[in-house]
Amino acid sequence: MRARYFYGWNVVAATFVMAMFTFGLGFYGVTVYVATLQRLHGWSAAAVSAPVTVYYVAGALLTMVISGVYERLGPRLVVIGASVAMTLGLMTLGVVTRPWQLYPAFVVMAVGWGSMSGAAINIILAPWWERRRGLAVSLAFNGATLGGVIVAPLLIPLIAALGFTRALVAAAVGSFVLVVTAALVAMHRGPHVLGLGPDGDAASPARAASPRGARARGSRGDALRTWRFWSVSAPFALGLAAQVGVLTHLVGLVAPTVGASGAARGIGVTTAAALMGRLLTGFVVDRVDRRRVASATLGVQMLGLGLLATASSAGAVYAGCVLFGFGVGNMTTLPGLILAVEWPRERFAALVGLAVGINQLTFAFGPSLVGFVRDRTGSYAAALGICMALQLTAATTILLGPCLPRVAVSRWRDTNGVAAHVGGQEDTMALTLAEANQAVQGALARARELNIKISVAVCDAGGRLVAFNRMDGALWAGAYGSQGKAIASVAFARPSGELQERAGTPIVQGIIAAEGGHMIPSQGAVPIIRNGVVDGACGVGGGTAQQDEDCARAGVAKL
Repeated sequence: MRARYFYGWNVVAATFVMAMFTFGLGFYGVTVYVATLQRLHGWSAAAVSAPVTVYYVAGALLTMVISGVYERLGPRLVVIGASVAMTLGLMTLGVVTRPWQLYPAFVVMAVGWGSMSGAAINIILAPWWERRRGLAVSLAFNGATLGGVIVAPLLIPLIAALGFTRALVAAAVGSFVLVVTAALVAMHRGPHVLGLGPDGDAASPARAASPRGARARGSRGDALRTWRFWSVSAPFALGLAAQVGVLTHLVGLVAPTVGASGAARGIGVTTAAALMGRLLTGFVVDRVDRRRVASATLGVQMLGLGLLATASSAGAVYAGCVLFGFGVGNMTTLPGLILAVEWPRERFAALVGLAVGINQLTFAFGPSLVGFVRDRTGSYAAALGICMALQLTAATTILLGPCLPRVAVSRWRDTNGVAAHVGGQEDTMALTLAEANQAVQGALARARELNIKISVAVCDAGGRLVAFNRMDGALWAGAYGSQGKAIASVAFARPSGELQERAGTPIVQGIIAAEGGHMIPSQGAVPIIRNGVVDGACGVGGGTAQQDEDCARAGVAKL
């Protein structure tokens, strides 16, 4: 029987604490370190920005492999070791006297950052959550945002009161005590240590026996060869490069207009807006196209950068911080939310780690880019213009979707199964019966884990049935629902649940009527996309809407 309170919420709370101090000191706090070092030593923006670039590059490289470290050592040991590295790096940063000394200090800090940043949040929480993973990850990431609202702004008065060296020692030690305590108290390896499965469900022997590590390695290599992955990773990498570049120099950017205390308020306003932006987006993101949300977020940030580039008053500066900050939180959570709906659930953790690593590797050059342009031009205006151009490119690219437009038509086949070639394009191989049956078995296995009875249908790229199975005791209506949802999914090249909001529009109703009325635009089916081409879809009926989609994703994951 399911417990009233699931221990996974304790893990969310501990991860929240970890995220707050990791991002507060290791991400948002970097702009304070950079500005303070420039003021104390008279170093150029480029001199202090280059070590920051090395910091983010080293952290990104570690992020790409950290999932294996967590799997071998468990979250407690990894987080404790990472906290030691973050503490030592911060304390070293406070006593540097030469620019070259910044490099070893930031490299040591990078061990802590790469081990406890965005990928780590997903890795720690993934074993505990499936159905409510989005909520759990969002709550934990709000800790990251509060790190910017609370931790980073406090560094400025702390430095003023204690001096740079003592302030960093105090911040580092305080962070170490709280994060290590949270890890020791709550961060178990997974719910199986309590005899439970994800979300507090009964433990599944089949799940425990699954070769998770091997599957994750395969999925990373496969993803890197697809447009579907790069259509998410590349836009966010560009957008985050601009965002991190601005955040790193935010104090130096706004201080001439609003002063040191106003700069502290600017950081607080920016990160408070990030918190509100993530919360507001969370209320609507499950009901709208997440790629459009991402594009709109980048557009709002561009407006903020425009204000910051031209601001001549405190009001304009703070308005720019609000608009720019609105997207800061969303830019770190939206990649995972998009991957979650466009890729099978079983591949989510590995792909998030890969995407976060690529994003960090790219945005590592943001601070150096902004610093270099600022030093060459004498102001931040030109640097902000370049950042706006990067965000415009990202906002446009994310809207292209998971399928390459040039092969979209070639996926349709005639009634004899002969591939239709359009414009000389070479079509991909049709979905085979063996592959369809493999997807069916994957969906049935997931249904048995959930203890539900389903019908599952797999159709080809033209919406024709290839394989079907109905479990003993499954409702007969699911036989029609599974096929109708699969047809809708393949027709629109997206999960059928994304069509619900538009199901009553004239265009969708017209397409359904023209097709013959077989489509069911309701949650429970996902497309089979290979190399950017839709080859079919898997639809499920018989459980709740979310259970149907979970089973369909499990089926597609087998391919």
